[in-house]
Amino acid sequence: MAEHGLQPAASHRVLPRQPWRPVTETTLRYDAPASAWTEALPLGNGRIGAMVFGGVAVERLQL
Repeated sequence: MAEHGLQPAASHRVLPRQPWRPVTETTLRYDAPASAWTEALPLGNGRIGAMVFGGVAVERLQL
């Protein structure tokens, strides 16, 4: 690849570093993922919504 002038992209070049933000009163933090639909937080834009729950091994998304 180097002979054609192409170099592999490094992740720090592809994904810019996010600035550190302090925890504020409006920051939500949880100790564990939502295991049931009733524990999930709704996501949406006013027209379509979703509930995301489950764990790392099995994640469920309900529209």
